[in-house]
Amino acid sequence: MNGHPLEPGPEQNEDARIQHLLHDREAFQKQRRKAQQDFAEELRLLQMLDEAFIYQDEGKDGTLRKLNFKPNRAFHPPNHEGEVFHHMEGTVWLDMEQKRLVTHVGVLTSDVKFGWGVLGHLAKGGTFVVEQREVGKGHWNSRGWTWT
Repeated sequence: MNGHPLEPGPEQNEDARIQHLLHDREAFQKQRRKAQQDFAEELRLLQMLDEAFIYQDEGKDGTLRKLNFKPNRAFHPPNHEGEVFHHMEGTVWLDMEQKRLVTHVGVLTSDVKFGWGVLGHLAKGGTFVVEQREVGKGHWNSRGWTWT
């Protein structure tokens, strides 16, 4: 996990989870569908980034390019998830050689409420991180989206 070997307890739990998936086709299919849905959602949100923000080039560090971003007030989000982008600013690192998003770190500049706070609430100061790393020549692994 995060580049480090699992401790004995978590490692046994992970082994048991994998064995369960190997022997329970329905559970495997359910997890596979969930992973596909998560990937589709990630892709949908990533596709909004170009319109959702105004970017400022902050220069290069090797093959990486740093961009700072702030909300594009002209962006009209197609869904509730996209509304979060109106309340976020931060930094994006791009691998220019491989044309990949490496890191996207955003901070909420104000509270975000869904359905007047009944359906959900994200607090000002919360951070949003998307990370991808090259795990082999030309092969990338997404660490997913995290809110803190």
